[in-house]
Amino acid sequence: MYKLILEKDESNTIVIAIIIGIYKAIQGFKNYVNRNKEMEKKIDIILDKLEKILHVFLIYVILHFYVGHSPISK
Repeated sequence: MYKLILEKDESNTIVIAIIIGIYKAIQGFKNYVNRNKEMEKKIDIILDKLEKILHVFLIYVILHFYVGHSPISK
């Protein structure tokens, strides 16, 4: 009888350990997805800033080479 109770406790412990493992795996995956979303947002911000810089540079080049003067120097 004692052995039967021990076996049930061991099987309960294994089930609980499996449930905890699955829960931690889900949390880890969720954190990974959230980190990727945050990185994507940061990359979008950087690309937007680079695009603005490129636009300013292109305007400078157009004014300098086609108009004949630099908009910076007078």
